[in-house]
Amino acid sequence: RKPFTTSMSLVQKSRGGTQALLSATSNSQTSMGEQLSVSGLFPPGEDKEHYYRVDYNQFVNAEGTQLALAAERYRADPNSSVQLDGGFELKPHQSIDRYSIGLS
Repeated sequence: RKPFTTSMSLVQKSRGGTQALLSATSNSQTSMGEQLSVSGLFPPGEDKEHYYRVDYNQFVNAEGTQLALAAERYRADPNSSVQLDGGFELKPHQSIDRYSIGLS
């Protein structure tokens, strides 16, 4: 296993523009067999999308049980809006925060 790995995935948006999901992973820098990964979506794009994720995995015993921690955040402010009667306008905003912990 390599001590550090990186990856990039490109996405062509339907309204034009390209975004990249960039990831970097650190593998087993200590004798405990841990793995730390970070990811992000760049650039924000027309809808001002922001996505970040962090993962951490750690062996906790000799039988191979692993602790897994993850956190991710997504934000977007699309340019489109909804016009309502009476001249009101709704501007959409998406906001998602997700955290997880697990044993496997």
